[in-house]
Amino acid sequence: LGRETEVHMTLPLIGAIEAGGTKFVLAVARADGTILERSRLPTRNPGATMPQVVDFFRAAAGRHGPLAAIGIGSFGPLDIDPASPAYGTIGRTPKPGWSGASCRAWLAPLGLPMTIDTDVNAAALGEWLAGAGQGADTLAYTTVGTGIGTGVVHWGRPLGGFGHYEA
Repeated sequence: LGRETEVHMTLPLIGAIEAGGTKFVLAVARADGTILERSRLPTRNPGATMPQVVDFFRAAAGRHGPLAAIGIGSFGPLDIDPASPAYGTIGRTPKPGWSGASCRAWLAPLGLPMTIDTDVNAAALGEWLAGAGQGADTLAYTTVGTGIGTGVVHWGRPLGGFGHYEA
């Protein structure tokens, strides 16, 4: 193998979840963004959806190697304050069974460090890094899907804290 190939193959593996109102999109990628595997699941209740998520990452780690961390962009309302005991918990939502569901609790069996933010902040960051928002100091991203949300990125950092922006 050439040096470039060796370095590429040793990059840490990252798990990614886009938890939407109608579907979950799961991926395993190298730290440089190269996607090794992906899957799509319908969003049902947490008891039906989250075990499938855990199974996907366990199986993918068996095929590709251990994951270093996992990033989650989720529908909300969502507690996105890492200092909060409820960090990663979905608030009151019309989505059956999801009010009070904790992403951290459901994914704890994976034993991975995780970062959790809103799905729109994750999309805004993606646009800032590799899409229409490249070069912008501040970017606001609004989406209309199952719900309506806005994510804001300023100098590469999604904004939020106690809560997230509503539009």
